[in-house]
Amino acid sequence: MKPYLLGIDIGTSACKVAIFEKSGNVVAAANGDYPVYYPREGWAEQNPEEWWSAVCSAVKKAIRKAGIVPDEIAGIGIDGQSWSAIAMDKDGNVLTNTPIWMDTRAQSICDRLNEEIGADKIFEVSGNSLQPSYTTAKILWYKENMPEVYEKIDKILQSNSFIAYKLTGVMSQDVSQGYGLHCFDMRRAVWDEAMCRRLGIPLEFLPEICDCDHIVGTVTEKAAEEAGLAAGIPDAVRQIRNFFLQSGFFCGYKPGEDTWHPGHAKRHALQWHLRFHDVSQLFLRVEHHWLIRQIME
Repeated sequence: MKPYLLGIDIGTSACKVAIFEKSGNVVAAANGDYPVYYPREGWAEQNPEEWWSAVCSAVKKAIRKAGIVPDEIAGIGIDGQSWSAIAMDKDGNVLTNTPIWMDTRAQSICDRLNEEIGADKIFEVSGNSLQPSYTTAKILWYKENMPEVYEKIDKILQSNSFIAYKLTGVMSQDVSQGYGLHCFDMRRAVWDEAMCRRLGIPLEFLPEICDCDHIVGTVTEKAAEEAGLAAGIPDAVRQIRNFFLQSGFFCGYKPGEDTWHPGHAKRHALQWHLRFHDVSQLFLRVEHHWLIRQIME
């Protein structure tokens, strides 16, 4: 039985990586930084490929610090900042920087759709008000302002699903990030085709929805070479960042429950005063030890 788990968190200013023992003890941790770009007032965007470069660097550092070999890692879990809109073409290339959660460039699109469709009708499907920070309006902003990008889109990914794609070659959407798209039926955890049509979002842009404990795939040879991992490691447990995830780890989720997330980017000092050891104890106490159950038992 392989003894270690790898956790990856895509934060706003840096990624955080940690290696756990099965008991939950943290063996080693490392960070990788990347910038936020502010090209205009109200805009805030990042280059997803810079996330991946930072992840590769941090994973290698963590493995060196742990004094282990990549073959000893049993599985990988990923979480990330919410409400990206990563435009991917059919060959898996990133088409443009993604607006992130603090970006408000699509406010006028939200105002128009809330008036045309009805804010209450949008809320009824997704359980979420339509605001520019969410993924929905960013997709439509591409359509109206970057048609050369929009016409090449094959899939729209989130931060965690982008890293899962880079590791496995599989494009997916985890259920906990679904509510950032207002065509996500929160009751049935499926895409609502009628709301897709009303919003003007092509259904084919939206990846298959997966449970957060779903094993997306295994690490490819290319990803193994780039990130210093072993090919074939399972990748699972992808979730939105929330209170338990702010330092890069996992919490439980049941059908019908929402996840509480107090914010991002140092909005709450408590998040950043939790030490890795403390978070590992929180991880041990959650009801579903997904990664351990799915991979190690």
